Amino acid sequence: MGLIVQKFGGTSVKEGLFDEDGNLLAKASVPTPPIVDAAGFAAVTEAIDQVVAKAQVPRAFVAGIGLAVPCPIPASGDAKVKANIAINLPELRIAIQQHCPDAVVKYENDANAAAMGEAWLGSAKGVQNVVMVTIGTGVGGGVIVNGDVVSGVVGAGGEIGHMCLNPAEERTCGCGGHGHLEQYSSATGVVSNYLAECEKAGVEPIELTGPSDSKDVFQACREGDKLALAAADTMADYLGRALALIANVVDPEMFLIGGGASAAVMAESLEIVLSDPQVESVFINVYGGITSCVEVANGILEAVAKLGGSKPIVVRFDGNAAAEGLHILASANNPNIHVSETMEGAAAKAAQLAGEATQSKEVR
Repeated sequence: MGLIVQKFGGTSVKEGLFDEDGNLLAKASVPTPPIVDAAGFAAVTEAIDQVVAKAQVPRAFVAGIGLAVPCPIPASGDAKVKANIAINLPELRIAIQQHCPDAVVKYENDANAAAMGEAWLGSAKGVQNVVMVTIGTGVGGGVIVNGDVVSGVVGAGGEIGHMCLNPAEERTCGCGGHGHLEQYSSATGVVSNYLAECEKAGVEPIELTGPSDSKDVFQACREGDKLALAAADTMADYLGRALALIANVVDPEMFLIGGGASAAVMAESLEIVLSDPQVESVFINVYGGITSCVEVANGILEAVAKLGGSKPIVVRFDGNAAAEGLHILASANNPNIHVSETMEGAAAKAAQLAGEATQSKEVR
């Protein structure tokens, strides 16, 4: 028996086929068309056929299909607010059910689904109070309190991307509001921040492929572009303030940050951390079911190459893409990058490095 999870973003649909134990059997990604008619529904069902074919199993192998969508999902299932995606969920569900008649089809808010996945097999396994933050085209949130996902009356519990942090903002959020977190701290927000900085400085912006092309903005940050760095600072400032407010309300044991733009955010943050003279070493724990282990591994190498320092970094990857991330870092043969497949091994290495740093200070 297999399960398919489909993640609907503002620009693509990503999906994976898993067995009952959560092992990834195959994955696929297709651009997101407006999923409101036969053409859009066909793109989704064709993606299902792709992962089934890759796994070399019959369609009847799929017993359940879960749709993770970027909007509040009330108990009725009739989503009213869809800020970043054009989708007709009731008709899409019918189309999928007709395509896979043996499968149960259900949908859930994408950040809530991410939080559930982390609580089941990921970095939040065994943790009772967690806030999952997804950074992509928008900003989503999944809140787990005492082991239960907080959905709220109309399914809008955890919609942290629409926290109003700047009431004076004149630009309009995708939901119709103003000054919301995702206007500054999403992939789209980073681009908007950057374009605003360019307009203010009277400078022509770099070429961007679209309104959510944050990767090129972060690359400009790595190359020392002051306007891109200001845009990233704005993103981090608003995200930090939002997390502080959430911490006061929820009091979580853990914040998890993931989503399509999170790997670039991690790489940029790592450069900042490594450049701090007070930091002796860094311990990074990555769960590859949420962020791309490959992107994170490459981001770590970029940050280290740019700074050219000798501060040790301990990295532990977990999840379905862990082997790929570990292979990339191990192949770099950098004596200052230490990789581990277990949390125990990573923690022991981090403790060893911390002790060596303390002894070195005492000698100096």
